Amino acid sequence: MPPLRRTIIAVVCAAGAGAQSLVYLRVFTDLQVLVPLMVAALGGAAAGLVTRRSGRLVALASACAGPFVLTGAPVAQLAEGLWLGWIRLLTIGLPAPVSGDLVATPILITATAAFAATITALRGGSGRALVVLATAFGVGLLLSASGPGEGVPLMGAAVVVLVVLLRVGPAPGRLRWAVWTVTVVTAGASGLVSAGGHDRFDPRTLVAPPPLDLGNLANPLARVRPQVCEEEPAGLFTLEIDGPVLARIRLVTLDHYDGITWTVGERFHVPGVRLGRGEGDPYRLRVTVTGLTGPFLPLAGQPERLSFTGAAPVLVEFADGTDTVVVDPPLRSGARYEVTVSHEAEVRPGDFLALPADTGPWLAKHAKEMTEGATTPWEQAVALEEKLKAERACADGAPAGHTLPALRRFLLDGAGGTVEQHAAAFALLARSLGLPSRVAVGYLLGEPVGGLHQVRNRDAHAWPEVYFEERGWVPFDAADGDLTPPRPTDPPPVSPPETHQPPPPPLPGGSQTGGRQVPWISVVLVATLLAVLALWVVVVTVTRLVRRLLRARGTPHRRVLGAWRESLDRLAEAGVVVRRSQTPLETIGGAPVTTPNPGRLADLVTRVQFSVGETTAVEAERAWILARRLAKDLRDVRPLPRRLLASLDPRLFWRSWR
Repeated sequence: MPPLRRTIIAVVCAAGAGAQSLVYLRVFTDLQVLVPLMVAALGGAAAGLVTRRSGRLVALASACAGPFVLTGAPVAQLAEGLWLGWIRLLTIGLPAPVSGDLVATPILITATAAFAATITALRGGSGRALVVLATAFGVGLLLSASGPGEGVPLMGAAVVVLVVLLRVGPAPGRLRWAVWTVTVVTAGASGLVSAGGHDRFDPRTLVAPPPLDLGNLANPLARVRPQVCEEEPAGLFTLEIDGPVLARIRLVTLDHYDGITWTVGERFHVPGVRLGRGEGDPYRLRVTVTGLTGPFLPLAGQPERLSFTGAAPVLVEFADGTDTVVVDPPLRSGARYEVTVSHEAEVRPGDFLALPADTGPWLAKHAKEMTEGATTPWEQAVALEEKLKAERACADGAPAGHTLPALRRFLLDGAGGTVEQHAAAFALLARSLGLPSRVAVGYLLGEPVGGLHQVRNRDAHAWPEVYFEERGWVPFDAADGDLTPPRPTDPPPVSPPETHQPPPPPLPGGSQTGGRQVPWISVVLVATLLAVLALWVVVVTVTRLVRRLLRARGTPHRRVLGAWRESLDRLAEAGVVVRRSQTPLETIGGAPVTTPNPGRLADLVTRVQFSVGETTAVEAERAWILARRLAKDLRDVRPLPRRLLASLDPRLFWRSWR
């Protein structure tokens, strides 16, 4: 093949690989990611153009080296990305930052696709080159988020490869027909993906992030009272606010109660460039840790962006439904970070109404007694706050704990309680009335000094929050009045009264655990392997079918040769060594069958190849009959598992007699 034509084919395959890599823009919205991906496509195609068979692995590694250098990531980070990058792509929040460990896998896929497509196309496999690009695109779909229009990159790759490869030079009619067929099927499939991509299955939903090592960390709600009661005041962190005046800052939001303790029931995920998407004008918080320990970050509102000054934690995870961020390793003195926050995003109120299965009717009855005369959700929440303040004052000697029996004693026995009991009891009472509620743990903020809030251990506090559709989450304080920061007193606009009923309690013995979910990495790994296997089965099956149809077309002479090539495929699958230098009789001699069919086929093929006369249609039909008999004889002498494995052999695509 002339050098110019080879170069054009390599450039076309690079363009096709670059087009399929555009699917990763659903993961990385920063266009900077296109630089290493396009370099990977060019490098892979160039390696496929100049390499020889013996040095292909080295050439592919060289093609990936350039894009890896462009990422500017350390070697250790790139190595981790090659090993575990696909898992991080499935667990990180979107959009993801352009970092070496995340880009390593797309670079490898793109370079490999360009490399394999170029080698295949240079050997005359234009249709197979398109299949290679389609396979790379399918892997990209598994690693990226679903969304409309995601089939466009594959359609672009299909059109580019089709139009140019067919015009690079003359090709047999059957090859052109095969490429057109594969392209139409590929473009049609990608069009379906593009039209309904926003509803397709997204494997990201099955993946849980790696668990944080929280050790034996005490429940944050139970830690409020010990901090307040410490003999010596201790500084925990300083806070600078570029925005509205805040009365409190949240450490953790607890939304799940199992009758023993309040926990974060929502699954955490690894955030991307943006943590959440709140409403309203964002503002910034700058925090410097001086004595605070533990994995929870002090925050306010819905965090959107988070950046650390100096060494950042190895792992950051975010629960957007509760606006809680945890880090590993835990915070230490000297840590500094800046967070951009906004008002809380929209929530599903029904997620904050669950009660323990063994609550009993006493809670709802007591809540109705405390809110007698209140007709709107706002009035009910205010009534609960006022009743608890008036009748259940905080007591220094009150026993700690917020288990269901402890809260029942606190509410029914008329004794004083702790801050944690006031907050926990309020949230349960509100839920029994159908008011979505949760418990927040954090710190009260005093007046700033020089623009900085000095937060100390004695500022620790816990409070309940109730969700109103018109105003979002509104904090209430059921503890002593002097601990209550200012809160708007005008009730939100009242819609027509709507009756909220708490959800039915879960069945006894049902699993309703708070805390963190068990990672599904093993499930995702198995599902990914099965998906790749299924895709490979489809590709191999379609390829075999198209080849068989093409080989059975044309003149009688071509049909006889097509039957012989079909038989060579079956012999190779049976383990027979096939060499181009062998005659048909020598090739058939290695067949593990005793029937006369192989010899008859070899004689017929030899006669047709060296005959000076015209091959007849009868000879062509007989050749295909003998080929089918040979395939049956080979199936009969091999066990089913070996036949299945042989049928999926990737060497089907580049055997020398193609």
